[in-house]
Amino acid sequence: MSTIEDFKAFSEGRKSLLLETFYRKMRRDHDILMKGTDPVGGKWNFDKDNRGDFGKKGPPKIKPPRSFQPDRTTQDVIKLVDREFPDSPGRLENFDYSVTHEQALAALREFVKYRLGFPPQRAGNESIRRWWDHRHQAVLRYGQLCQQNERLLRGLHI
Repeated sequence: MSTIEDFKAFSEGRKSLLLETFYRKMRRDHDILMKGTDPVGGKWNFDKDNRGDFGKKGPPKIKPPRSFQPDRTTQDVIKLVDREFPDSPGRLENFDYSVTHEQALAALREFVKYRLGFPPQRAGNESIRRWWDHRHQAVLRYGQLCQQNERLLRGLHI
């Protein structure tokens, strides 16, 4: 969406930098959730609405993120990556991410249920519903990508 050069150009000559100002510029430049020159719904963000108090008990406990045991194909890819890219950053010994379409959808369901913070039916503002739809579509596209990669990797005979 933006580059380091975009931010450098934005920053030049400013006495102070606020992420909010850059965020608004990006929304205008890329016509994201805009109605003409104004934000959809009349507000730039809902930060104040999202700053509730958890009370003395603190935030509720949520279960750990969903994890998946690597299948044979994933184990073979991990070995290939370790062999071909031994100096790359990161480690794969505890790899437990979704790699199939079904796993991605299961992870999505748990994310929506336990981590998103609000279901779309509780979102009273149309721009929040649109935000939800965009995020939901992005995660579904990720699931489709997992499915395509799964087919590709199975055909590689690693």
